[in-house]
Parts: sequence; structure tokens; C-alpha cells
Amino acid sequence: MNTSTLKLWIVSILLTLSVISCGGGEDGGPSTAPPDRAIGTISGVVFDAPVSGASVSIWEYKNGKVGRMLGQTLSDPQGNYSVNITSASIPMFVKAEGGAYRDPVTQEVISVSNGKTISMSGVFNYVEGAQQKLMITPLTHKVAGLTQFRIARGAEAGSAIQNAITAVSNLYGFDVNITTPIDISKGGQSSYASSGHKYGALLTAYSSYSKDLIDLYPAEESKTLYTAMHISDLQYRDIKADGVLNGVEIDGFGIEKAITFGRAAINSDFYTSTLAQHILISVNNPLLNVSGTEASEYESFSDHLNKLGTTGDSGGLIPPRDEIPLDSDSPVVTREGKEVLSGDGEISLQFTDEIGVKGVEVYIEYQTTESTWSEALLCDENAENGLCAIDSSDFVVGVRETTAKVLIDTQALDKLVPPPEEEQPTVLAARLTVYAEDALGNKPHYGAGTKLPFQWDNISPVIVVTSPSTMNGTAEVYELTGYIVDSGSEIASATITMGDDIRSLECFSSGSDILPTCRFSETYTDTTAFGNATRFVIEAVDEQGNTSERIFEVTRDNTRPTQSLEFPSATATKMMYINIDADNNRSEDYIDDYALQTFNEGNIDSTLKNLKVNFAYARAGLVATHPSVEYDDFAKSIGLLRENFVPFVKVRVADAHDEAANIIGSSAEELTLSVSYFVKAPGENDYIKVNTITSNGYQEGAPNLIPHDKIEYNIDGRSNSVTYYVPYVREMFGPNFASVIEGSKQKMEIVTYDRSNNASDVQTIYFKTTFDLPTFLVYTPFMNANVELRGMNSEGMFDPNAIDNCVTMQVEEQLDVASCQLRADLLDYKFLQIKLSNPGSGKAFYYQWHDDESFLREIDLNQGGFWAYFSATNTNDFYITELSAYHTGLFDFLWGQEENRTHETALANLQQVNTALSDKTSNSFFKFNPVTTRYATNIDLVSIPTVPGDEYVHRFFVESLYKLATTADATSTSVDFASAFYQDFVFDGKANGVGQNGAIKVGSNYFVTSVTYRESIASTFNELLTEKYFVSPQIALSLSDIFALANPSLSIGNLVHLVFDTAGNSIDDDPPSVLVKPSENQAAGGTFYKTTGDIYYIAGQVNFEASIADPSGIQGEPDINAYWYERNGDIPQPVEMHFNPSDDVYNKQYAFAFDSKDPRFENIFQFALNVIASDNKLNAYTAENPHITTFNVDNDYPAVTYRAPSDQSQETYLNVNRERILTFYIDDEIGDV
Repeated sequence: MNTSTLKLWIVSILLTLSVISCGGGEDGGPSTAPPDRAIGTISGVVFDAPVSGASVSIWEYKNGKVGRMLGQTLSDPQGNYSVNITSASIPMFVKAEGGAYRDPVTQEVISVSNGKTISMSGVFNYVEGAQQKLMITPLTHKVAGLTQFRIARGAEAGSAIQNAITAVSNLYGFDVNITTPIDISKGGQSSYASSGHKYGALLTAYSSYSKDLIDLYPAEESKTLYTAMHISDLQYRDIKADGVLNGVEIDGFGIEKAITFGRAAINSDFYTSTLAQHILISVNNPLLNVSGTEASEYESFSDHLNKLGTTGDSGGLIPPRDEIPLDSDSPVVTREGKEVLSGDGEISLQFTDEIGVKGVEVYIEYQTTESTWSEALLCDENAENGLCAIDSSDFVVGVRETTAKVLIDTQALDKLVPPPEEEQPTVLAARLTVYAEDALGNKPHYGAGTKLPFQWDNISPVIVVTSPSTMNGTAEVYELTGYIVDSGSEIASATITMGDDIRSLECFSSGSDILPTCRFSETYTDTTAFGNATRFVIEAVDEQGNTSERIFEVTRDNTRPTQSLEFPSATATKMMYINIDADNNRSEDYIDDYALQTFNEGNIDSTLKNLKVNFAYARAGLVATHPSVEYDDFAKSIGLLRENFVPFVKVRVADAHDEAANIIGSSAEELTLSVSYFVKAPGENDYIKVNTITSNGYQEGAPNLIPHDKIEYNIDGRSNSVTYYVPYVREMFGPNFASVIEGSKQKMEIVTYDRSNNASDVQTIYFKTTFDLPTFLVYTPFMNANVELRGMNSEGMFDPNAIDNCVTMQVEEQLDVASCQLRADLLDYKFLQIKLSNPGSGKAFYYQWHDDESFLREIDLNQGGFWAYFSATNTNDFYITELSAYHTGLFDFLWGQEENRTHETALANLQQVNTALSDKTSNSFFKFNPVTTRYATNIDLVSIPTVPGDEYVHRFFVESLYKLATTADATSTSVDFASAFYQDFVFDGKANGVGQNGAIKVGSNYFVTSVTYRESIASTFNELLTEKYFVSPQIALSLSDIFALANPSLSIGNLVHLVFDTAGNSIDDDPPSVLVKPSENQAAGGTFYKTTGDIYYIAGQVNFEASIADPSGIQGEPDINAYWYERNGDIPQPVEMHFNPSDDVYNKQYAFAFDSKDPRFENIFQFALNVIASDNKLNAYTAENPHITTFNVDNDYPAVTYRAPSDQSQETYLNVNRERILTFYIDDEIGDV
């Protein structure tokens, strides 16, 4: 293009622009420019319970695909959020991620459940400029799922959203998008239940049901598995799959799969009957419902929910089902203990109900003949009938379990019918009849109450033994404990007889005994005389001479239980294997026997064989994969293990018992099987215990944690043996089984205990497993961090359903390395995210890049930035440090601007980010990729290369952030800076310290600016390298200037987006350092340095050395000129000298000599050296402003004169026999005396 053409083209553009930007014609007509968009506001509450710290993002939702991000904020401690947006009227998608809430029932803080961070969404049709409400709750999440289902079936986005809102809202009778849920566990005082109260009650019911499952399956994992948040995720997946709430989802292969909530099924009855029941449970519990609303206010709401699907009024969301009564039974009443009463006796009652206990009435009846009972007398609080009174101080109305006490005057019972002289009382028996009513009004009709007969004895002492009736066969000591109580008089004496051993008891009191009581504790230190069954006879006599006797028998279990193992090969069942060598060469799958010797202690280190386990069993578990499994009759389910090649071991437990031969053993269902799981990862020396699980069949109501065959009993009511199954699945080995690094050696230790704590022999089973799936290793300094692997779906969003998750664990004893392994079938995902967040239990922490445990610091990883994006074809390990905030922030900014969200555009945006961070040829941020470049560890720092590589630069950078954080305030960390950087980048894609809420501040007084990213970090980095790690100044500067000169750019459409508004500058802004001085050793001349005034004096021929140094290097050859000055003269006179530099471009050394007594320099006063030099950063001493070094010349000796005292002449002689003071005057023209 020639110059004239170029000029015309520019003019054309300028003219065009001027016309377009013109506000109107010359006639003042109306503007043709588009008007500014009206600003709208979207606000609401993120609520499961109130979710604090959730990141709320608002996106365009054109045609059912997520487009540009329009705004983002964090929810406050009450869950509130508000975002201003500028947009045309359009469907919108809102997502809340991260944060935490306190469960109203368990009081646990929930941030992660089932390995996933909080993720809920909502959709709505935005009206430009409007102030619109949108709650983000499990119910709006359900709306979003239904919308996505309908759009996938061809519905237009706007109508799909409105229809989904209507359908879900009709289920509950209120608009789930705009109704603000009220946390009834914290407040919301009202005289009636509003829609907001019902909304809050329903979500509290999620927590109530979860707590039931935690209690049913007690384990540490249950606390974060059974949560309301988990239910929210399940129902979203449920309705998104097929548009109905039926407990079915579509797996990654497009196959229907039953949804399970841990070990509980999810189906249409859960969404209706179960939640309806738990609404009533929640609102009836006064500890949960503190809103002041009556429980009856929620009954119609609960009843409506329970009827959904039974009358065809569910809008098609609930499939047809039969109605299940919420609760038609009255509360269950039981008595605690069976003690014989005496005097003023006490009976403790326990009440349980499915919904909640509302009230109780207790009556007493007594019997005077075998067939005659008295009328029932009410036991009120004041004992009006003279026989009994109810103490309801512990009775809590509305809860499902509560207690009350009934106080009975047994002496008054004895006096009801006076006995004949010297005969027993004629009241033969007595009982309580209890009528308990639940919250729904279920109560036994008159005469059908729970009858609780009781015994009393006011004549003889009552003897109660509290010690156990069995003892270990090897126990050397046995302690017999109990008490004796008498209603009428003190205990006169008491004895215990065991064979020939007769002992008088020494009584003591507890201090709270009302009746005369003798408490005793008798220790037998030598149990060698005990047989298999030892009989103790306890006798007591009161002061009236009444006697009692109690026989108590203690059996001794002398036998150890036995266990026998059976491997699949015993029944010709084969398992799937893969051979893997040290170089990761892998064989094809093959089938082979699995027996005890397949793996053993001798071959576990050398064998190439690995049992291939379907990853679903490790990640989700056996029950989640096959909900029909019956743990207490597992023979019916063993086919599932065989068909799916699930490795397992059968364990048969038994305990010999033959009373005729004096062999005492436990019934087999009373034996406890313990399975401990150990892992030795590659490179480690020891096996680490990962999980222990125990199970037995005798604890009533306790879950069977290890599956077993149906228990069979003989005619004596004993079970001779029980066969357990130990499948190699999550339930047996714990959640970390899914994260075991391939190549790890594993083992189980199996042992059986009886009730006397006798143990069988321990049997050890060695094995190796592989899931044969893509594996990603994550390394980070952050320990106990939850790590999720997520895939990008067709909508351009990362599925809240993590493909896999793990928790980072400290590597050996290193304080700066934690790791975990992600492994999953990636299905059709092409673009992935690894995300670190706070753990489900405990806190994430790190040691702030120190090798000292005192620097441990808990951290919050939910503020954003600690994750990585990558292609599914990536084979790198990942390193998530503070630098990942740059990677994530820039990508999230670009993705927020992207309208065409596809895997291809995600990869293109990622390439832009990688270039901005790691490009070697431009001013990128680091010149390495921070999420795929390892960092040097404390071990590496023992020896640092002369030129540190990328891994050392990575490490030194994060240490610099720590050092920078210490300047912010005493509480700030490098993590705080990383979070601030993420907020900065994601808002506008610029490193300028401006975020969603304005200026970004770290700590109490440090404001992030563009200077932070370049000058501050680079200077801190340079100081760290030179002062702590003794890296040479020139290497330190060259590395530091990578950050100081960083000036990357991005592309948005056809526009260039600058991350910085201006170019960067080197931290080296000084000209070269020039030093000229006399050499240490002088052959002829002399030198003197006067510190006052920093002056050098020279005389005669002086040898000099000079250096011109700069860490960036000296540009070319410096220009050095020598001059001399006459006394009282100011004109420099040149000295002809030649200067030969050394070869070091960073520090040029010179040596030369100057003779000030040379006749050419007569009357010389000063010698000067002028240096003109520039460094490679163009910092220079110029001809106009050279570096000048001067030396004063002093070639003459000082003049010395004697001055006689004023009263003496110069010819006066001194008397040396007397002391005299002589005065000499020294004069030097230079002044260096």
C-alpha cells in the first residue's frame, strides 16, 4: 500500500467514526446512537441453611447455552447477595459455588459433601433495568435442572424457564424463585406460618432426614455424606435426567441408573412422604423451630406434599404413587431398667415417635386378688392420689425421643389394704398404664395404653448387681459392684460368698441416695479359683432382721474365636487382571484365579499382576452401584460380585461352645469381625493404616457394616458360625480407596473378637489393584484440601457433579508438599478443571513455605483461584500454588466474555492464558506454566543451581508472596494475596487492583495495584534471591525482571486486551556501579583515606584499581578519561592513559598507575577519573553527567616550626634537668596531616 492510499484509508475511517459518533444532524434532530442500557439488580439469598461466602455468578442464557458472565459477587454471612447488571431482556442463569453453612440439625459446618463443594443454581427471565429477586436454593436448583431437561428436548429457553418455575412452585404452593426462605431454627418470629416459613421448614426437613441416616450409619464419613447439600445435588440430577422426580439419573454412558443417598434409596416417596414427615418432625421440635409458629400451621403443607403423585396433581413431576400415611401409630413407651422398687421408688419412661411426642398421661393400678385390678388413678404432678406423681422436668414436647419419671410411694401401696397381723400385705401387684400422644394426635384409646408392671419390696432389702456377667478367660482380676437398698431401715450387714471365700461388705454412699443404701465394690485379685461359671451369693440383713439373697453368676469365656478364609478360586470364580511393569507398560485385560497365594508377602513387591476393579465400586460403593444388595442375606447378592469381577474374600467366624466339656464360647452373631486396610504407596517404606471397619449381628438396631449370609440359629438359640463377605469396595476400605496411587501395595488385616475380648489369630491378605483409568496427580503445599475433578458439559459449564475427588495428604514428613490422585473415566469430557477447596471436615492448612512446624496456618481456599484448567489429553501432573490464581483468574475472565461456549473455544482461551503466563519470547508473566511446572521443595533447596531453573523460580516467587504478605499485616498470608489476584483478574482481566467491589485490599492496609504485580514482587524476589539464597546479582536481576517487565495481552474477539495499561520497567534503574581506589599494596607512592569528607590523598606513583559493574551487564566499552588540576586552578588538563578492561561483561576490572611527581604535573592539586558507561537497561553515566572520582595530591611534607615562649628568645638554651613545654606548629597546604 502506498503512502497516499494509507492516508486516504485512515481519513475514511476517521470520517466514518465521526459520523457514527455524531449526536444528531445539523438540524438538531434526534440521535441515532443506541441508548445506554438500563442498570438492573439481581438479589436474593443463597440458602440450604444460609450459605456464607458462596461465589454467585450471573450469566446470559441464550438458547439454553451459558454465554457471557454479567456479574459476580460473594454471599454475606446471612447468605444475601446482590449484583448490578447491564443487559437487554434475556434468559439468565445464576450459579452459587463454594461457601459453607451450618447445618441446623447436626450443627456441623458443611462446605463439602460427598467430595463436592456447594453448587446450586437458578434460572429466570430478566427484564432490562428491573430489580428482580432470585433465591438460590435446592428448589431453584431443581428448577434449573428441569429447565435444562426441557431445553434439551427442544423447548425455547424463555418458555422452558417459566414453565419450570411454575411446575416446581406448584409442587410446594409458593414461588420458589422469589419467596425468601426463613431459617426457622434461628428466628423468623411470627404468629402464622408464611410461605417463607414453609420454604425454610422444607429445607430443614432435608437436614432432619440426613441426621437420621447419620445416626443409623454412624461413621465419621457419614457427617459429610448425609447432608442437605447432597440431597440438593441428587434431586438436580434426578429431574435433569428425565423431567420427573423418580430417583433415576442417566450415567455417562447414557444408561438409566438408580440414585442413592449413601445407603438410602431416593425415589418419589422420598420427595413426598419422607420429606412431609420430616417437615412435621422439624416444626414440632422446639429446639429446631424457634420461629414461634405452631406446628399445626404446617400440617396442611405436609399433607399436600404427602399426597403428591397420588391424585394426579403434581404437574407431572411426581410419578403416580400410593399414599403412605405419615404416622398412624401412637408413641412407643418403654421402661428403662427393671429394678425392684423400695420406699419412694422411681420409674424412668422413654417415649419415641416417628414425628414427635406431644403429651403423656400415666395411671397407676393395683391388684388385690389374682383377677381384680383397681380403677386407674391418674399420676399428676402433685401426687393427688397419694400413690404416684409424674416428673416431667425432662419431658420435651415435640421431639421424637424424650423421657419422664414416675415417682411411686411403694409404702403407701402396702398400706392401701391393711394386712392381717404378721402376714404379707394383700396388694399383690401394681402396674402403670401410659397413654402417649404424638404431634398428629395419635393416642391409644382408653384401656389400650402401654401397661408396665413393676415390683417393690418394703420388707426385705433389695440387692442390685451392676458388674458384667461375663469375663475374659485370661483376666486376672474381677470386680463385683452393686448396691443394696432398704425402704424402712438401715442395712445391718451384708456378705458375699464365693465358694469358701466369705467376705463382709464395706458399704459406702453416693451422696445422692435418698433411701438407706449400701453401695459396694469388691475386687477379686486372684481369679485362678474361678471356674467356667462362678456363683456369687450376696446376702443382706436390715436393722429389722429382714433378709435378702441374690445369686449372681459370672461365666468365663476360655476360648478364642476362629476365622477361616475362602477366596473366589474355591468356587471357580475368576477375577480380572492387568499386568503393569515399572515403566507403565500394560497388558490387555485377562481373567485368572484369585487365591490366597496370588499375592503374598513374598511376591507383593515383584508381581506385575493387578486386580482390575471397576472404579464405580471404589468411588461410589457397592450399595450405590447396586441398591438391591442385602447386607444381612448376602448370598442372594454374591452373583453381583462374580458377574462384575469385584474381588472379595469370605470370612467364616465361629467360637467353640460345649458346656458339658466346660468350653464356653459366644454365639457367632455376637462375634465382632474387624477389617483393617493398609496402603504402601510407591516410594514409601511402611504400610499406612487407611481404614478400619467392624461389624457384628448382635447389636440391636445397629447396621450391618460388613455383609454376611443369613444367620441361622440352632435349637438352643445359638448360631454356630456366620459367613461374612469382604468385597474390595468403598464401604470396606473407605473413601480413600478411590485415591490409592496405582502401583501401591495393599493389605488387609482381619481379626475376630468375642464379647469377652478374646481375639482370633490375625490373618493378612496382600493385593494390588488398578482401575485402569486416566490418572492425574495433584501436588500442592496446601494440606487437607478437597480436590475435585470436573468436566465441562455441552452448556459450557463445569458439572457440579465431580468426576472424582480426593483430599490432599502430606507427603512423608515434608512441610511443603501434599498430594492426592484423581482417577476417573472421562467419558465425553474434553475440557477439565481441577479445583481445590476447603475440606468437608477440619481445615485446610500449610506451613507458609517454611520448614518449621511452628509456621502452620489454617487457610480459606474457597475465595477463589486455586484450580487449573486443561485438555482431557493432558498427561502432566498438576501443581496448585498461589500462582494458579493468575491462570484461573485470566481464564475465568475470558470465559466470562465468551458467547460461544464450546470445548474448542475453551481450549483456544486456555492457549491464550498459557501464552500470557509462559511464552518464552514475549513479556509473559512467568515464562513457565505455573500449573504444570513443579516447584522446588525444601529438600531441593539444600542445593541451588547457579542458574535456578523454572522449578526454583516457581518456589522463590511464592516465597516472595509470603514475604510481601508480612508487609501487609501480621495476619496476612500468601494465600490472601493469591485470592486478591484472582478477584482482580476475573473482574476485568487487568492487573490493576480493581475488583467487583472496587479497590482490592489485603489485610488491614495493603491495597493491590499494578505496582504489586511487577515492581513490588520483582524487588522482593530479587532481595530474596541475593540475600537468602545467595544467587548472583546478575542472575537474580535477570529472573526478577521477568516479573518487572511482564506485559501480556489477551484477545477478545478482534480486540487486543492489555493486562497492564503501561509497559513495565526493570527494577534496575541505576547506572553502573563505579569504584576507583588505590590498590592495597603500593611499591613507591603513598595513599591516605580520610573518612571525614570521604577524601583520598595520594603522593608519588600510586597503583589504582577500578571496577565498573552492573547486574544487567555493561553495554559496550566504557569511556574512561583521566584529568589533573593545578593548585588554585579549575580547568581540567587531560592525562594520556590507556585502560584495558577484563572480559567480565557484568564487572569490568581495570588496573593502572599514576605518578603525581611526574614533572609534567607541576603544581598538581587533584587527580580525577571521569567514567561514561551504560548498562544493558540503558541506565547510564553520560558525557553530560559522567561519574567522577577525585583524589587530592599531596607531594610535599608538612612544614614544622618551633615557637619559643613569649618571654624567651630563640637563642635561649633549655635546661634539660627541668620539665618544659615546647610548642611546634605544623602546616600543610593540603590539610591531610
